[in-house]
Amino acid sequence: MKSTFQFLPVLVLTALGSAAAQSAPAENKAAARAAFEEARKQFSSDMPGAVAALRRAVDLDPDYYEAHQYYILYRGVAASRTGTDEEKKTAGAKVRAENEALYEGLAAEQPQRAAYQYALGSLHQYSDPDRSLRHFERAVQLDPKCGEAYDSLAIHAEIRGQLERSREYHRKSVEVQPEEVKLWRHYVGSMLGAGIDRAVATGLEMAKRHPDDAASIISYLATRARTEDKAREVYELLRTKFAKASVRSLTGLFSIYNRTDSARALALAEEMLALAPDNKEWPVLAAYAKAVRDLDAELKAGRAAEALAALEKITLPRYGADRRVLDLAKARAQAALGQKDKAYADLLAVVTLKPTDETLAALHDYGRQLGKTAAAVTAELAAARTAKAKPATPFTLVNLATGKPVSLDAYKDRVVLVNFWYPLCGPCRGEFPFLQAVLEKYRGKGFEILAINGHDPEEHMVLPLLEGWKLDFLPLKGTEEIVKAYKVRGFPANFLIAPDGSTFYEPPPVSTIAAQRELELQIEALLLWKT
Repeated sequence: MKSTFQFLPVLVLTALGSAAAQSAPAENKAAARAAFEEARKQFSSDMPGAVAALRRAVDLDPDYYEAHQYYILYRGVAASRTGTDEEKKTAGAKVRAENEALYEGLAAEQPQRAAYQYALGSLHQYSDPDRSLRHFERAVQLDPKCGEAYDSLAIHAEIRGQLERSREYHRKSVEVQPEEVKLWRHYVGSMLGAGIDRAVATGLEMAKRHPDDAASIISYLATRARTEDKAREVYELLRTKFAKASVRSLTGLFSIYNRTDSARALALAEEMLALAPDNKEWPVLAAYAKAVRDLDAELKAGRAAEALAALEKITLPRYGADRRVLDLAKARAQAALGQKDKAYADLLAVVTLKPTDETLAALHDYGRQLGKTAAAVTAELAAARTAKAKPATPFTLVNLATGKPVSLDAYKDRVVLVNFWYPLCGPCRGEFPFLQAVLEKYRGKGFEILAINGHDPEEHMVLPLLEGWKLDFLPLKGTEEIVKAYKVRGFPANFLIAPDGSTFYEPPPVSTIAAQRELELQIEALLLWKT
C-alpha cells in the first residue's frame, strides 16, 4: 500500500501552480500557520500526515517560506525512513528529483515569486551549495523583506569564511523580519565570532522583543564562554534578568557553584524549584547539592555509610550537570569507610574516560595514601587506556591545501585528533574555536588535527572556510570508504590517536570549556605516554 506522501507532488503542483503571484489573505496565512504547527507536532508519529499538513500550508500561503523548507525536508525524511541503505538512497534521490521538477516548474510559471527561489535554495543547500546560493540571492532580489533568505545567505557566507558578511546578513534578516525568533537566535549566535560580550549585547537587544526566547539563546552563549568566570557572568545575568524563563538553562551555573560552594548551589536549586515546581531536574540537583553540602558534617559524625548511600541515590540529568563533584564526594565517603582501594579504583575508571583536573588530582592523592608513586599511578592509567584501545584504521588521503597524499602512519610519533566534519555542519563549526585553542596549545609538543571533509559537494569551500576562520587544521579530502571505516554516524566525529597508532577515546563535540579541558588532559596523558 502506498503512503500519502508518494502522491503529493502532482497535488501540490496543481494547487500552487494555480495561485496568482500575490499575497494570501490574512485568514489563509493564519490557517497556513496552524497547518504548519500541526505538521511539526506530527513529525515523529505520523509522517505522511505531517507532509500533507505542510502541503496545506503552502497551498494556503504560497509565500510561506518556512513551510516550503519543511515540506522539502519532511518529504525527504519520509521517503528514506524504511528499507535497506540502498533503497533509502534511491528513494531519497527520487524525491529530490520530484521536488526539483516541482519547484523549477513553479518558478518558471511565477518567476516573480521569491518563495519558489527560496525553496530551490533549500532544496540544493547540501547537494549543490553554489546553486543554492544563487537561488537565495535571487529570492532577496525579488523580496527584500525575506528574512529567511538573508538567514540562509548568512550561513553560506559563514561556510565560505566570510564571517563579517555573515553577521551582516544575520543583522539584515532580523531587520526585515523582527518578529521571527529563529532569525534572532541565529543572529545572536553568529555574534560569538565577534566576541561574547557583543553576542550578549545582541541577545539583550533581542530580549526587547522576545524576552523568553532571548533567555535560551543567552544561556547558549554561556555554554560557549571561553572561561568559567565569563560563563558565570553570563549565567548570573540570566538569573537576574530572566529568572523564570531561564529555569531550564541554569544547570551550568549550578555546576559552577557546586564545585566551590554547595550551599550556594542548593540555594539556586531551591530558587528554581520555587519558580517551576513541576520541573523534574531541579529536585535532583537540589538533592545533589544538599548531599555535597552535608558531607563534611556526616563524616565528622561518623555517618559515612549514610552519606555514601545518599550520594549513590543521585542520578544526574543526562545533559548540563557536571558530575565531578559527585565522583569526588563518593570517593571521600568511601575513604572514610576504609575503602580507599575502591575510591582509587572508581576514580581510575572515571579519569580513564573523562578526566578533569580535580578527579586526576584526587586519583594521585588516593594513590599516595595507598603507597603508590606518581609514576605508578600514571602507569596504571596508561594500562587502563591500553586495555580499551584498538588499532586506528590507517588511511592515506589527499591534503586539500597541497594536493599531496597524507598518511596517518606518518603521524605515529605524534598524538593526532582525526576530526570528521563538513562546512555546512553547524555543530562542526561550533567546535572550531575550541579545537583551534587546543591545537595552538599542543602542536609544538607533538599534537596535530587531521580534519577530514565528510561531504564532497562542499569540498571547494574547505580552504576558504579555514582561512576565514583562521584555523590551522590539516584539511583532508574525505572518501566514502574512510567514513565507513571509522563508522561515522554523525558529524562532527572525533577520534584521538595515540603515538603508537591506537585509539581508545572518541571525544564528544568539543564545544565547551569542559569538553576542551577533557580533550587536553587526554592529549597530555598520551604525550606523556609517548615520552
